Amino acid sequence: MHERSSFRKRKGRVLFISHGSPGYVMETNPAVQFWETLGRRMPPSLEAVIVISAHAQGRATLRGGGRRSTLLCDFSGFPLFDCKTWTLPVAYEQHAQIVSALEAVGLRVEPDPEGPLDHGVWVPLRAMWPAPVLPVFSLVLPEDPDLDHWWQMGERLAPCSIVRISGSAVAGSCTTS
Repeated sequence: MHERSSFRKRKGRVLFISHGSPGYVMETNPAVQFWETLGRRMPPSLEAVIVISAHAQGRATLRGGGRRSTLLCDFSGFPLFDCKTWTLPVAYEQHAQIVSALEAVGLRVEPDPEGPLDHGVWVPLRAMWPAPVLPVFSLVLPEDPDLDHWWQMGERLAPCSIVRISGSAVAGSCTTS
């Protein structure tokens, strides 16, 4: 019980969320039920969610927070649904603050507040918050097969103020199967 209450009291969060297929948003299954429960357990003081998705690699970029930021329908072979019906809050100022916090620890990222959010971001978060109340950002990681690069990035992110100060949740998103 102590862990559960201390989880709610901390300002920032670090999570790993298995996102599954885009078809999950149309189903009731244990993964969706877990995401729904996780969304209810997040404290009301949470100010944003920053997702590092396994589906977004290229130039180091921070997406989201803009008026025209969209959900990227980056899939096929799943039941059709309108993936543009989940409209997120606009948060240009938070976007700039996150870019600054990342650069302060040596991670240079290109700001792209209008950039699309891939399904590794929106599939679990749409279940967590069906009516989005938080700005959502996606950190696109640079393509680099070197394990040392990823290790150093993790070391730089550890003290990063985006979690400890801003009240944001940082989530890694991939599949566990």
